[in-house]
This record gives sequence, structure tokens and C-alpha cells, in this order.
Amino acid sequence: MPERLREQAFVTRFVAQVIPARPHPEELARIGWFVSRSYLSSYLRDLDALILRDFPFGGLSCGVEREPGVSAVSARALDLALHWLGLAEFVHVTASWAELVHLRSNPEFGSVAVASQSSDRMEGLRRAVVRSRASRPARVESLAQAEAAVRSAADSLYE
Repeated sequence: MPERLREQAFVTRFVAQVIPARPHPEELARIGWFVSRSYLSSYLRDLDALILRDFPFGGLSCGVEREPGVSAVSARALDLALHWLGLAEFVHVTASWAELVHLRSNPEFGSVAVASQSSDRMEGLRRAVVRSRASRPARVESLAQAEAAVRSAADSLYE
């Protein structure tokens, strides 16, 4: 297949052009799903990256979260934690890309994010957020406030 693609991307429209037979539409759909899943899982493994899954409007993960070596994060669970912390609007609307990357790189944010992904740990996270409520603003409007809110919740998470 790589030789047949001649440096073109491994995407369905190019793959379909080099298949010796003309697939039926339902076969082409299955091929497209396979190509998308293969491309995405390879990309995620090569970069040791995570994929967000479980959005309110759909999965969008092509099923890669079930493949070995691929890590997926529930967008719904993470978003719930962001709402509890008063961070949702900051993360989804206000923050710049650089601020999001900075916040994501914060080890305390990692602790909160990991805790949001486990039903066993979600109750502990909820309690930590409640305990930390007095030490943070109800609505976060800056990176400094976001870091303080996450730090406070992470500290309470391990008390």
C-alpha cells in the first residue's frame, strides 16, 4: 500500500484510488473506518498522546481507545471536573493556547484530570473540590487563578 500511495497521505480517498477493485459503498465505509482508526492510533502511539473521547455530541475517537497502547480521556468527566472548579469558561473560551498548554503541563492539573477519569476517584475529587471552595474564586478568569484553583483542589485531594 505505501508504494501504491506514492507519498500521498494514508487517508480513505487516496487508499480507495489504489485498491485494484472498486469497493461497494458499505465496503468503502468499512475501509474508511479502518484507515481512520489505524492512522489515528499510530499518531497517538508515536507521539505518546492522549485522545479525548465521550463528548456530549459524540464519541469522535474511531474506537481507538480500545486498542493497546492508546490512552483516552473522557471529555465529559474532565469537563465536569472543570465545571466544579469554576474553570470551564476559562478553558473553553477565555484561555489562550499557550495558557492551556501551561495549565495542562501543571502536575496538579494532571492529578485532577486523572482523578476525573475513575469512578472510584471521582467522589474523592468532588469532596476535594468542596473542601477547596473557600480558597478559590467561583469563576476563574486568569491563568494564575486557574493554577491556584487546581493546586487547591489537588492539595485537598491528597489530604
